[in-house]
Amino acid sequence: MRTETVTVKVFSPHRDLLDVRYRREGLKVSLEAGSSLKDLLTALKGMSPALAGLEADFSRGQVMIAQGSQRIKELSVPIQFGQTIWVVDATQGG
Repeated sequence: MRTETVTVKVFSPHRDLLDVRYRREGLKVSLEAGSSLKDLLTALKGMSPALAGLEADFSRGQVMIAQGSQRIKELSVPIQFGQTIWVVDATQGG
């Protein structure tokens, strides 16, 4: 399988460990073509301890994920490479 790169921008008010570049420039994540958003969250988990809880927070409705302008409801959705993935964290922190 070939590898593709996707840009992920993370907006999180309380994940203090996140560098400002996560919001401004975004993270470049390499995944196999055909990967799902679940695969992406697994990859993000390995990039920073601050991102480890994103999948659980998403399943509780506390994290919103969008591809381009479309909000994602399920993690099984395949990634559309070439579009920025937006991750917006609405958890209360702690």
